[in-house]
Amino acid sequence: NVFVSETVMCAISAFIPQPSSLILAAMRFPFDLIAFDLDDTLLLPSGELSARSKAALKELNRRGVVVALASGRMLPTMTPIADALSFAPAIVSYNGAQVNLK
Repeated sequence: NVFVSETVMCAISAFIPQPSSLILAAMRFPFDLIAFDLDDTLLLPSGELSARSKAALKELNRRGVVVALASGRMLPTMTPIADALSFAPAIVSYNGAQVNLK
């Protein structure tokens, strides 16, 4: 496995707007799980995920990273956000009191 840091990828992308699939395939993400806070962080002011955020979360999932949506919200208010993704993220709700893995 080859690890290419984000700094290196930023430098590469400055010269190559679309890095080749070979470079992307060589990258290994250094985390097993990333939790994202929702309100005032991941969500737009409208309460929705942007297309860019959806694509980034999907790519992390594709690379084997467990994506978790985290919030102080109740689970029923987080489910529609999770359902908007093309994969099933983990959900950490009630300020961490409940964890749901789909």
